[in-house]
Amino acid sequence: MDNFDFSTLNSSDLEELVCDLLNASEVQLKPFNSYRTFKEGKDRGIDILRSSEENNYESVVQVKHYLKTGISGLLRDLKKNEVEKVKKLQPNRYLIVTSVDLGVNDIHYIKEIFEPYITNLSDILGLKDLNRLVSLYPQVLQKHFKLWFSGSDVLKRILQYQYFGRSQEFLENNLKRKIRLYVKTSMYEIARESLRKDKFIIITGEPGCGKTSLAELLLYEYIGNQYELNYILNIKEVDNLIKSDDTKQIFYFDDFLGHNSLEIRKAKASENYLVQALNRIKNRRNKHFIFTTRTFILNEAVAISERLQKYHLIEKQSILHLKEYDHDLKLKMLENHIQESDLQYQYKSILYKDNIIKFIINHKNFYPRSIEFITDPEYISDITPSNFESYIYENFNSPQKIWRHAYNEQIDELDRFFLSTMISFGNNCSIQYLEEAFIARIEYEVLHNNVVKTFDPFNSSFRRLLGGFIMYEYHDKFESIKFINPSLVDFLLVTLRENSLETRRIVESTIFISQLITRLYPIPKPSIERGFIPSKLLKRLSNNCEGFIFNDDTDYFTMALFLISYANNKDCAEAINFCLNNVKDWLSLNPESDSIETLVNILYGDVCYDRNEIINIGVSIYGPLIIFVEDFESILNFQKQMKMLYDFNLKELFHLYNTYNWAEYFDQIINNRITDYIDELESIGHDPEKLDFAISRVEDYKKIVMNWGFISSPDISLFRDYEFRSENTSSE
Repeated sequence: MDNFDFSTLNSSDLEELVCDLLNASEVQLKPFNSYRTFKEGKDRGIDILRSSEENNYESVVQVKHYLKTGISGLLRDLKKNEVEKVKKLQPNRYLIVTSVDLGVNDIHYIKEIFEPYITNLSDILGLKDLNRLVSLYPQVLQKHFKLWFSGSDVLKRILQYQYFGRSQEFLENNLKRKIRLYVKTSMYEIARESLRKDKFIIITGEPGCGKTSLAELLLYEYIGNQYELNYILNIKEVDNLIKSDDTKQIFYFDDFLGHNSLEIRKAKASENYLVQALNRIKNRRNKHFIFTTRTFILNEAVAISERLQKYHLIEKQSILHLKEYDHDLKLKMLENHIQESDLQYQYKSILYKDNIIKFIINHKNFYPRSIEFITDPEYISDITPSNFESYIYENFNSPQKIWRHAYNEQIDELDRFFLSTMISFGNNCSIQYLEEAFIARIEYEVLHNNVVKTFDPFNSSFRRLLGGFIMYEYHDKFESIKFINPSLVDFLLVTLRENSLETRRIVESTIFISQLITRLYPIPKPSIERGFIPSKLLKRLSNNCEGFIFNDDTDYFTMALFLISYANNKDCAEAINFCLNNVKDWLSLNPESDSIETLVNILYGDVCYDRNEIINIGVSIYGPLIIFVEDFESILNFQKQMKMLYDFNLKELFHLYNTYNWAEYFDQIINNRITDYIDELESIGHDPEKLDFAISRVEDYKKIVMNWGFISSPDISLFRDYEFRSENTSSE
């Protein structure tokens, strides 16, 4: 017998399950005489009904979940609220079905209070009875997918990953609640099939539309089927995590392209790793990948990337767009949230009003997250029942106003310093870095704006903001904080744009380079005019650049790029040189594509460096730069420019920077180019002239590498394999 506790079903789900089980158990019933359920609202004592010509209330079924209160709450409710309803209905048969585990005394007591309408103890079904019925009718279990997640073994397997993912999401109570809230759509089945067929899926949509919920339901199913979860924060991690055997593995990368255009350009440097990861799982058993991203982010990323275009990412059937929900789906989603909510009765009664339901499900701003705002007691703690209806209208018509009220009225000045410091890091940051930056902000305010410092301000603000504005994450021993909702991020960014004084105070109090370049001064495309750095910050940078907290070579390198992009070189030349010359291991940087572009500008002379300065740093910079290019034509272009501008001999530079395996590297990028050529040939059809050109070009690359003094042996046999396949296809 199955062992489900039904904890992943909400009340409506349980009613539908019971209705299907009753119909399955009485197969002789004609369709017009089967059991049926009704929409949410006052049920008059009827959850499930079967009518006959003789009696509209032939069989009445009352379904009780009582997840929270158990048997005591169930018995109290039945006696207090249901007995009088049954007397008015006068059914020929009355059934009580509950997910609570019933004892012998319990069912005798229930039969006694409902006499004469319950005539048989078998018309009272509890937890074990439901499990027996589910075992008898597996076709019903197949239909009710949420029930499958409530099996004890499945839940144990899912919950074992609480320390590998976002801990809040994988705690048992939150996990069950999340599944109860989920409304199954056609997208779920499409996604399951795409993931099975293509080995990966990219779920796209706009903020708040349910991408993550769909992804997590798929994850839970795979974990329940004994797959090992690998929660990815960086696509490069896949290379170390993927196993070469048949181990069942599911990889999950949420928001894998970032949240905005700047992050897209940074992600471009990792696209090769992305393609490699997809190629690796394509031909391996039991390896699957789930990605989520926003629709416009995916479109922009593909638009600027030839490699992703050649991979036909947009055309892949595994990319799903979560579009508008239909009327019934929205209604079900709203009902689930109201049921699960801990709101008091006065608030719930307002949500059940016909005009409110109609307003919500027809509104253009309907999203799952918008429903959370009006059904979570945390968000409406200072909203009275008399003001609740206007709050609902306000939340949908002007969601920014809700955050403005909370920001201005519900928290104090230090809390606002906390949030503005946090937004300077992006959408999330480590607790350690945030605490250091927040304390620096407080000290700045004490010194310049007469703010009074309180005892332990960080932990005080953290506790006040947790749950309402921020949430805690734990991943693989890394503690971080993130904003609770993307709409809060949007609100804070608008607030900063409207308040130049607050922006200046954030800038002048920063102690991490990431605070400067993440939001305020993106690299390498300045959002403000070069030289426009607040005087207090410029003074700190030019006189004491070491005052910033540099954690590694990347910080030194990034600070140099920031100064090159935004400061006048005459003011900060010494600081720029200080940062560049403090980079110890250039190969450890792996700078993103935008950083490479800025570095190329330095070497090409766009920034005012003379030949001697380039010579001082050129040998150590140029080698790593070549490594990160991964494109042979670009390397040749660099060779031409370096010769013209600085009379640098590329061969000499390579051999001066002799700590890297150049021969292996050049073979790798030439092999990548061979793969690209073959992809192009396969997309346009076999073309002997283009094939000869591609082979000739690769031979040229090989000769150039050998002239630089390295043995080159790219895999030219790939061309022969392609030609053999093409000839066989033609002959067929």
